Amino acid sequence: MKRIISLLIAFFLISILLLINCGKPSFTFPESSSDVYDGSFNSVTQTMIYANTEYIVELGTLTVLENRNKNNSRYIHLPVIRVRTNAEKPLEPVFCLTGGPGMSNLEHVGMKWYLMPNHDIVMVGYRGIDGSSILSCPEVAKAIKGKGDLFSEESIQALGQAWEKSALRLQKEGVDINGYTILDVIEDNELARRAFGYEKIDLQGVSYGTRVAYLYGLIHPESIHRTVMTAVNPPGRFVWERDVLDEQIREYSALWARDSSAEVRSKDLYSDIMRGLNSMPDRWLFLPIDKGKVRCVAFSLLFKNETAALVFDAFIAASQGDYSGFALMSLAYDYVMPEMFTWGELACKAVSADYDSTRDYIADMSPTEKYPMGSPMSELLWSPLNRG
Repeated sequence: MKRIISLLIAFFLISILLLINCGKPSFTFPESSSDVYDGSFNSVTQTMIYANTEYIVELGTLTVLENRNKNNSRYIHLPVIRVRTNAEKPLEPVFCLTGGPGMSNLEHVGMKWYLMPNHDIVMVGYRGIDGSSILSCPEVAKAIKGKGDLFSEESIQALGQAWEKSALRLQKEGVDINGYTILDVIEDNELARRAFGYEKIDLQGVSYGTRVAYLYGLIHPESIHRTVMTAVNPPGRFVWERDVLDEQIREYSALWARDSSAEVRSKDLYSDIMRGLNSMPDRWLFLPIDKGKVRCVAFSLLFKNETAALVFDAFIAASQGDYSGFALMSLAYDYVMPEMFTWGELACKAVSADYDSTRDYIADMSPTEKYPMGSPMSELLWSPLNRG
């Protein structure tokens, strides 16, 4: 019982942390330049202290075309942060590209302090989430909770309709949704490089940011000195394949079997997880359990070793008849998922990059006897395109 109480508390804490922008700086950015063109830039400076050292921080507003393929495109404005190194002979500046899409590129300035002694740090806001044009989709945030069963035909249809309503509303508001692609993000960063007068830059990409960094190097090799990528997302990998997810669970299970202290709790972790997926009840006490939501939360937590352990705890407890972890995963989904991303920005960049109109995402991502977990986040994000 103690373990289940700890599990419940841990899930609630994760839910809260995911909802709080705990690393977001409280900066005030200047108005855009009075001389408006694609790449015009205006900035102010202030000082900040990181790791007990004072740095000059330049806060800028970069004006860019919303759609560079249109002569009459409107302008949008992106916030830019530059932390200047105190080094007498600075090395190449580091342009940071964080994860997503659907997440801000400006939230973790303080986490880069270890680079500041020798490098300028630059963060250019992601168009569609940072700056003057934010592609919020409340219709999607509401529909993504599902209608009873997250992956029922009714739920998928409703989510597809929500995406369509969001797109139509944004277009009526004057947003050109065709101007929010990875290629546009690359050109935004290139304009910032020129505005600061840098000849060559380093790129530090994480997850989605590695896709941006990879393509940036192909398009503008003359601008890039070095690139560092963490949690690499190559082309095509905004779609998570169910066989790869199954392989990951099997690898976790193999590692589990090598730990004698863990093996005492479960002789076969993979089998316990599959058993839990196939025998999941509709509720625990008075709390409903939605199998689709449990799968989505499990998938999200499996991204990191620390949180993956919570998934294992829940499934091992379920194998012993305790489904409280599943109930809380369902509950956590409803609190966390609707606000986890800026959905319009995610859709524009992911779909423009990886959508394959010839695929049946429902058939390809749904659970099967061979793959009981399926690929829940791919099913959630891509299946509505077959119905919308």
